[in-house]
This record gives sequence, C-alpha cells and structure tokens, in this order.
Amino acid sequence: MARQDNGIIDLSLPISEIEKALYNYAHSPEQGLEALHLALLSFQKNTQVSISYADYHHRLSSFISAIEHLLVSGSPYVSRYHKAFFSSADALVQVAIACQLGGGRSEQLYYLLSIERSCWQEVVSVLNKETVLPSYVNYLARLGASQSESISVDAYLMDLARVGQVSFDLDTVNDGNVNGLFRLVSAQSLEWLQMKYPQLQWQVASVNEDMSLRTLCELSFLPIFQHSSMRRDARYRLLGEYEKTFERLFYQPFNRLFASDDCIFESPDRLVPIPHDCSQFKLDDNAKYFPLRHGGIFYIGSCLPEQRYSEMAYLSRLGRDFLSCFLYELDTSFGCFVFDREECLGTYAVTEHQLRRHEALLLFRVTAGIEAEVVLTACLLTSVDVAFCLLPQCIDQVLVVRQGGQYFAVPYTAIRDVEGVCSIMSTPRAWVKNVWLSRVNRPLIEPWLFRSDRLPTTSIGSGKDKSLGFSKNGYYFGKVCGRMFWVDAELVLAILPYQPPFSAVYIDNDKFSWKSFIIHEGHCFDKVLSRDFVSDGGGSAGGKGGFSMILGGMGESIVLPFEFCDWGASLPNAHYVREFASFLELFCCSDEKRHLMSLQEDAVMIDKKNFLSFVAGLSASLSLV
Repeated sequence: MARQDNGIIDLSLPISEIEKALYNYAHSPEQGLEALHLALLSFQKNTQVSISYADYHHRLSSFISAIEHLLVSGSPYVSRYHKAFFSSADALVQVAIACQLGGGRSEQLYYLLSIERSCWQEVVSVLNKETVLPSYVNYLARLGASQSESISVDAYLMDLARVGQVSFDLDTVNDGNVNGLFRLVSAQSLEWLQMKYPQLQWQVASVNEDMSLRTLCELSFLPIFQHSSMRRDARYRLLGEYEKTFERLFYQPFNRLFASDDCIFESPDRLVPIPHDCSQFKLDDNAKYFPLRHGGIFYIGSCLPEQRYSEMAYLSRLGRDFLSCFLYELDTSFGCFVFDREECLGTYAVTEHQLRRHEALLLFRVTAGIEAEVVLTACLLTSVDVAFCLLPQCIDQVLVVRQGGQYFAVPYTAIRDVEGVCSIMSTPRAWVKNVWLSRVNRPLIEPWLFRSDRLPTTSIGSGKDKSLGFSKNGYYFGKVCGRMFWVDAELVLAILPYQPPFSAVYIDNDKFSWKSFIIHEGHCFDKVLSRDFVSDGGGSAGGKGGFSMILGGMGESIVLPFEFCDWGASLPNAHYVREFASFLELFCCSDEKRHLMSLQEDAVMIDKKNFLSFVAGLSASLSLV
C-alpha cells in the first residue's frame, strides 16, 4: 500500500477487496472465501503498526482464522455466517478508519469490537467447531428442454465447476434443445443450490453416507496409489489414512462371518470386505473355510481338509478388494508372476531330503504337517519362449503359496517385493486368478496353481458397471476392422484412444494360445479384438489413431477397435446383422487369416438383446489377439 504525504495509509483498495469477496461468497463460496482471506491478510498487514488497540487485532485474527477454518471444511455457504462476516468486516473497517483520523474518534467505536456482539459470537462459533474434512454430498440436477433454451449446458458446467466436481449426462437432443442430468459432488447445501440455480430440479443422489464413503474410496484409492507427481511422504500419509479408515469401516476378520467357532478356518484373522448381503449357506463341520480373492473379488471358499485334490467350492461373494497389498514378484522358469504375501507361508531353501516323489508329483516338505506340491510347469506363461520344465536337481529355493486350501512350492530364480492394487473383472476367469496393477499401471499376473476350472456360481450382479460411466442413449457407430458397427450407447462403458492389449500365453488342451487384455481405471477386460486382426476391406487397422471401445453389460464385457467413432440419436433406416449364432456370416478365412467381410455387406448392430450372443459368438469363433 502507498503511504500518503500526511502519513495516513490508503486502505481503500483492501476495503474494496473485502467488500467484493463478501459479495462473491454468496455466488461462489470457495472463491469468495479465498479472496476474503487474502483481503483480510492485506488489511491486517496495513493496520498492524498504525493501530495499537489489542481487541482490534484479536478480532481481526479471529476473523481470519474463521475463514481458514471454513476453507479447510470445503467452503460451505452458511447464510448466518455471511451476515456475521459483513458486520464483522464493517466494524473492523470503521475502527481502522477512525484510528487513521485520530482525535479520539476510534475510542467511540470500540464497542463495535465487543465480544458480546452477535457477529463476533458467530465468528467464535466457527472457531469452536471441530475441524473436519469437507463433507461432500452427491447431487443430481435435471435439465429440461425449456431450461436449456435460456442457459446452455456449457454455461452451467462452468458455473457449477466453481462449487464442486460436476459432469453432465446427455439424454436427448430435440431441435437443439437439450435434456440431461448434471451430477455434482459439492460441500454446499441443497438449499443453497436450489436458491442459486432454481431452473434445475435438484435432489440428493444418496443419503447413505457410509455407502458414498465406500464408493469414494473405491474410485479414489487407485488414482492416488498411482499418482506420479505427489510427494512420496505426502502420498504415503494419505494412503495410510485411507487404509486405516476403510479397514475400520468396511473390513472385518474372516472368522467374524461365521456364527460358530467350531469351524476349521484358514487365515481366520485376515481382513476381508464386509459384505452388503452375505448369502446364507449350510456349515459343514468337516469342511475347511478360507478367504479367496478371484478377479479382484473376495469369496468364501471351502474344501475338505484331508484330501489333497478336494473340490473347492465358492460359497458366498463378499465384495471387491480395493486397497493395496504387498506382493512377492518371482522370476520363474515359466515367466514373471506375483503372489499375495498374505497367501504365502514364506521362502525356503531346498535340500534333497525335503523333496519326495508321490506318483507323478514332486512334493516339498515344509513342516511336519505340511507338504507342498512343487510347481514345475504352469498353464499360464508370460511367453512361449520361457515355457520349460525345471529338473528337480535344479531347484534351489521355493516360495510356498496357499491356494484353494492347498499348498504349492514355486521354484524361482529371483524374488522382489512389490505393491499393487487388484484389478476387477466383470466375472472371474479360469485362465488367471488375479491381474494386479503396479504404481505405474503395469499389469502383474497372479496365476492359478490350483487345478480347477470351476468358477463361482454366486451372482455378482448384472447390468452396467456405473463406476465406469453414466447412462447414455442413442448409438455409437464406426468401422471395426473395415466393417460398420452400430452399438447401443447403454452398452458403452468407455471410449479410449486405441489401447494395444497386453498378452499372456495360456495352455488350453495342450495347445498354446494368446490371452489378450487391457486395463482401464482398475478394471481388467480380457475379451479383446485387436486392430492387428487386419481386414482385407481396406480398413486402416494397421495405422495410427483409432479408438478402443469397451462394451459391457449383464456380467460380460468386450473391447472392440474402432477405426473412427461417432454418435447418433437414432438408427438410420437400413438392414443390420443382429444374429451371431455363426460368425462365419461375418468373417472370412483365407491363407489362415480371418477378416471381416467386405465393406458392402450389412452393418452389424449390437444392442442389449443380442450383446451376450455377440460376446459368446466372438469368443467361440475367434482366437482373440
């Protein structure tokens, strides 16, 4: 601030900034409070020396602290606070100006700073509230055609972005008029939003705070875990607080799922997700029960403890595991794989007397009561080049792993500690136990060692996964390997720049085949049609660009490589291929290459009625790459 010749400090600018910030608080609470905080700090700096009255400095410091408290709490708008801030700011400004004029005028205004005044009582009440993290609420706001005529969607998005995290779901467009739904996550109250945006039809999306907290963790833990720019110590503290909070709220020891203490438990103290609705099942006193993570989801597994090849059963689905785990990453004769340390007994040096033959098996003696089958080959490989068997005399060290109630000894040449988050699959697969994600989004494969293709029979839900997208209508269309496809928008989970899939080798009926998969936002999709499946119809499959469109619904998913992509509100009048009983109608074979038929053929239509048959037909007819 410039000092005038008469020695009086010019306070007009900070006073003006305070007034503007107080006005802005009613329209953009966070921006208003931030501006008010800066203006008060400037006002404090300019009056610190010229005013000696102690109560003035106490009140101004309290005012600044109250603003900081609200900023930490998410900047909620509270009308009574707003009125109190106006009165408090007016009192400070009057006293400051009077002190500049001198002649005892300021003393006449000291009553404005009395702690008994209601405005200062409100400031003190803000300070006395316990500092908490922002309390965010999920809101829905319906935009009708009449409202979109007066204010555009873009204008609403810009305005709502000032008060929270906002997105818009388009429903229909008729003659330029837009119908849709805004989704807003904000610390502001429903009353404030209704007053500020009366044209929109507001409602609270969820009143179940525990569920919204659980969803918040599921959606945010992986992005924080893979955050590359956050300082390491800050990131570890944040992840640590997440883990402690959500383990306390949404996890419990495995044995608490059972009313009886007489059952045989494996890993009874292991933390598993608290199920939303744990289906009832009959307990067998002769069975052994254990937690089992498959496809990113925890289940209750059981088997007969005394039988080496007892059939394993999935009894009940518990829920998704979304927290990070420490893993052992092994270099083996059949590739590089990981195993959850919670499911490992440890590493062991191998001596000759610890190995014995039992029929076709090689067994490793861990303790007096535990023998582990030595894994010499695996059905899942990282490449064909490393698929060879170890001779027993070459085994120096093993990691003992527990799967399906049985023990396995995995020989390795190197071992590392890594941390990962388990990706989730629409349904668990027989070819892999889990696909983990590292901090740099590198897939880490956890293979099945247990010899069983049996999958869970418990329902894991149907329909679309809402965590990957919102409801849409209309149709997406474009070329897939040279042929036109039209897809019901409700089936589209995501449209991404083209993602080259990861690959693993899977031995099926003594034949090597490739298993392709991609990772998106913590989800693993393993039914992928690659654009390397080149069309003879002149498509640009081999070129750059294009899109990976993830389709999902009814417990299934598939990824298609679109050469281009667009959206339409309705289907044009034409004839479409809708039946997929035999993909010979869609694919031709020549020189051992399969490709889509010529561009002049009818377009392919995929909707909810034929989606499952499309996925089944494509999976059965093609070796997906």
